[in-house]
Amino acid sequence: MAGACLCIDVGGGSIKYARLDESRTLMDYGVLDQFTRPIARMIMNLQFVYDPERFAIGGGISRQPKLLESIRRNLKEFFAWYPAKVPQAQVTVCRFFNEANLMGAYRNYVRTFGGFEGKKTDL
Repeated sequence: MAGACLCIDVGGGSIKYARLDESRTLMDYGVLDQFTRPIARMIMNLQFVYDPERFAIGGGISRQPKLLESIRRNLKEFFAWYPAKVPQAQVTVCRFFNEANLMGAYRNYVRTFGGFEGKKTDL
């Protein structure tokens, strides 16, 4: 992952950049934890309100295994603080990663307009 860059909005319009090289990882910068903590908090809040079975994380960064590990670690920590035992949803990545939005748009188009040949297609 030489030369990869992760940009995070840390509030107030300021953006923090973490440049990765072969000798350091996102964990060394503490940036990944800073990025996934609010995500885990949102997942926990949504868990309490909607009680889904699964949360799917998408986007290009979801291809990084450490992202999912960090979200799960933060969730475990948050749920440990909570006094009552509540069911926890599974957290996984989207099957199409960064292309999930395109697949969703295509599926909506097919359902709405009946596909490109005028035939309804089942996705």
